[in-house]
Amino acid sequence: MIKHLKNSEIDIALWDECITKSFNGLVYAYSFYLDVVCPNWEALVYEDYKAVMPLTGNKKYGINYLFTPIFIQQLGVFSTIKTDVDLIFKFIKNIPKKYKFIEINLNSHNKLPDDFPGKKLNNNYELDLIEEYQKIKKRFSENTLRNIKKAENFGVIVSNNVELKSIINLFRNDRGKDVENLKDEHYFVFEKLYGKLERRGLTIKLGAYNEVGNLIAGAAVFYSNNKITFIFSGNSAEGKKKSAMFLIVSTIIESFSGKNMILDFEGSNNAGLAKFYKSFGSINCQYPSIQINKLPLPIRWVK
Repeated sequence: MIKHLKNSEIDIALWDECITKSFNGLVYAYSFYLDVVCPNWEALVYEDYKAVMPLTGNKKYGINYLFTPIFIQQLGVFSTIKTDVDLIFKFIKNIPKKYKFIEINLNSHNKLPDDFPGKKLNNNYELDLIEEYQKIKKRFSENTLRNIKKAENFGVIVSNNVELKSIINLFRNDRGKDVENLKDEHYFVFEKLYGKLERRGLTIKLGAYNEVGNLIAGAAVFYSNNKITFIFSGNSAEGKKKSAMFLIVSTIIESFSGKNMILDFEGSNNAGLAKFYKSFGSINCQYPSIQINKLPLPIRWVK
C-alpha cells in the first residue's frame, strides 16, 4: 500500500536509509537535500519505505502544485525493490488530489508507457568511470583532447583550493547574466545546500588558475550513491579562451577513474552543452518529465 505522509510524519532515518539502499538512489532525494530546496516537501511511501517518492510542492493563488525545485534534476520513485511500469503508475495515481497542477521530473529508472499523457523525455549524459583513466581518455573526441592540451600549454593549473563564492561569481558574471530565473535567493540556497553536503563529506570544488594564479574557471560537484554530479560551474572569457573547463572535467575523470562511479553531467537538452558532455565519451541516459493539469478550465487554458 502507498501512503501519503506530510513532512512531519516522515521517518527521516528510514527515508534516508531507503535512498542509500535504492538501486536508483540520487543525492537530490535525501531528506537533508530536500529540506533546503523545498522545506515543506511531503512523500509517498510504499510498504514501510521499500520505495518512496518525494512530493515537492508549493502553493500559489490558493492552488497547490508540484514542481521540480532548483538544483534538482531528477526525483520520482526511488526503490530498494524491483520496479516496473505498474508500480511507477501506482505512485503517480496516488499523488494527492489537492495538487491541481503537476510538472515534475522523474528519474531515468522510472519507466512509463510511450503514450503516457504529458510525458516528455529529457537528455542527461553520464560517463562510467570503472576503467582506468587512459582507457576512458581514448574515447574523448579529438577536439576535447586538443582543448585539454591547449589548457596545459597555456599553463592552466587545476586545484581544489578555491572558494565556492568565487565559482558562483564566475557564473554570475558570465552565463548567469542570461539566466533570468536565477535570483539572489537562489544563489543563497545553493550556498546553504553546498554547506550541508560539505559537512557530510559529499562535495568537491575545483578551480582552474592561469599562469599568474588568477581564477578563470571553477566547478562544484556532489557525490553519493556511486555518482558524481556536476552540479555547478562558472567560467570566464579567459577560461573559455584557454579551454579551462575541459581540463577541470578531465581532472575529475582522472581523480575518480578506476572506481565504481558514474560522472553525471546533469544535462542537457541544450545542444551546445550536450556536445561538450558527449565529447568526453559519455552516453545519453534519458529521464522522463510529466505534466498533469487539473486546474479549473479557465486557468487551465491560460497555463
